[in-house]
Amino acid sequence: MPDPGTAGARPRWSRRTRGLLVAAVLWLGYALLQPVLSGRWWLMQLPDLAPPLVFLLVPLLLAALAWTARGARRLVALVAAAGLVAGAGNLGINWYALGDPPPPAPPGAIRVVSWNTSYWHQSEDPADFYTFVKSQPADVYVLQEYLYHDPDRMWMVEYDDLARLRQEFPGYHIYAVGELVTLSRFPISASRPLWVDAEMPELGNEWPDYWKVKTIRTDLAVGDRTLSVYNVHLQVSVDTSAEPVELIRDSRGRFDNRRLQYRAIADDVAANPNQSLVVGDFNTSPSMSETRDFDGLVEDAIRADRSFYPVSWQTQGPLQLWRVDRAFTTPGLTVHEYDLVDPRGRSDHALQRMQLSLAAPNS
Repeated sequence: MPDPGTAGARPRWSRRTRGLLVAAVLWLGYALLQPVLSGRWWLMQLPDLAPPLVFLLVPLLLAALAWTARGARRLVALVAAAGLVAGAGNLGINWYALGDPPPPAPPGAIRVVSWNTSYWHQSEDPADFYTFVKSQPADVYVLQEYLYHDPDRMWMVEYDDLARLRQEFPGYHIYAVGELVTLSRFPISASRPLWVDAEMPELGNEWPDYWKVKTIRTDLAVGDRTLSVYNVHLQVSVDTSAEPVELIRDSRGRFDNRRLQYRAIADDVAANPNQSLVVGDFNTSPSMSETRDFDGLVEDAIRADRSFYPVSWQTQGPLQLWRVDRAFTTPGLTVHEYDLVDPRGRSDHALQRMQLSLAAPNS
């Protein structure tokens, strides 16, 4: 029997059919507008918390339910398919995994490990913490959350572990500001924080470096070349533990702060003549468009990963659906290997482990 919607008569749609069609149209509109508004309108921070896979699952669900839309099955399915196409760029899929692998690492390739440690070793044995970090051998360690946490007041607490770091990593050069610490086998020729005049919260942490220094730059002397390493930890876009009224106000402030931080990184990289690695915890999934500030400046190192759907968070829970730990390289740097490594319960973030090589001078 033919679908009534395909006959010449004017269709008489049920409430269910109308609801499905409206849902499909609304999703299509959202999939079209989200890349435009994300990172530009602060309210988009709330829906942007959803894992990128929603851009696959929602249109597939609508398409599956289209068969119940008597009189408009094809129309609902068509709009759902359009929503899938519109959101395909936000899925977080690593299409590079289907292509040729990157070139093998040459002798002398630089090994880098970046990791959000989750409050350093506050909740674990320090010896186990350092044993694990050193089990991931690297020439450069880029570490975040070099701090402790006061759960009673929800404050971040400055923590000094430099003596232990020097003991555990003899021969490494260390640069630390706020909650960010970079260790390097290569000499540090220059270093500085990217200080941003970000808004401090009314209640909570009174440690300025935590809020105003979310990136540090370390210039490393690698033979006759210089590699600039940007150690990044941007604050989360939404405090989901806040009360509704405070959540809205807090989210606006976080949006403004994140925009300042992204702009500061992009401006510094644009003015930097050195080959650069920008790496850390961006608290930004591939479906969020805030990284548009980097367009034309850097490339996502994920192209060297062989995983089709790479994720880095939440490694301590059943839903590991987000890649918020990211690495970007400027032209000239070649990423030969890139992997996300499970920290085995020591943090809710995976480690980023990579090998890269610098272009020859004047190449």
